Amino acid sequence: MELNNLKKLTELRLSSNNFIGKIPSLRSWTNLQMLELQASGFEGPIPSSISVLKNLSELRISDLNGGASEFPLLKDMLKMNKLDLSFNKLEGEIPNLEALSGLEIMYLTGNFLTGPIPDWIKNRDAK
Repeated sequence: MELNNLKKLTELRLSSNNFIGKIPSLRSWTNLQMLELQASGFEGPIPSSISVLKNLSELRISDLNGGASEFPLLKDMLKMNKLDLSFNKLEGEIPNLEALSGLEIMYLTGNFLTGPIPDWIKNRDAK
């Protein structure tokens, strides 16, 4: 799937489809503010190029096909306020996302996460 020419794209929803293969490269979508790929048919892992999407305020990628994978690098997405990475077979510990101070909603249901609940989550100010 070739979508690299959509450089002005600010919102993309491709949920509830039957796509085949991996999530396409996201590197050129630097203006993207909302990305939703829930039950889209794509295979994991979430591409490392997701880390360049620093304007994202809402990221919803769930129900990826394929094997287990690591938690994606999100620590520089400072505008993020909604994060849903449910049912992606993510493994390991939840990384430090304390810098995402605007994060209000986070769904990590149905993964293979391990370790303790991080202090940055436990100590977060309740709204």
